[in-house]
Amino acid sequence: MTKETLINTVQAQVKAYEMEYHRVPTVQELVAARYIKSDRCPNGHAVQISADGAVSESGS
Repeated sequence: MTKETLINTVQAQVKAYEMEYHRVPTVQELVAARYIKSDRCPNGHAVQISADGAVSESGS
């Protein structure tokens, strides 16, 4: 899975979480709720979610 694919997948899962819980999740909440399996991109950098729900790679 490429970094871009992972970011897009996590973004979709953020939207799914928002629809269910009516708020933006943290990365840790997505992992704990099994929306995603890992909080890391293929290159080892962490995934982050901004307050408005935008997903990005830390350090990018």
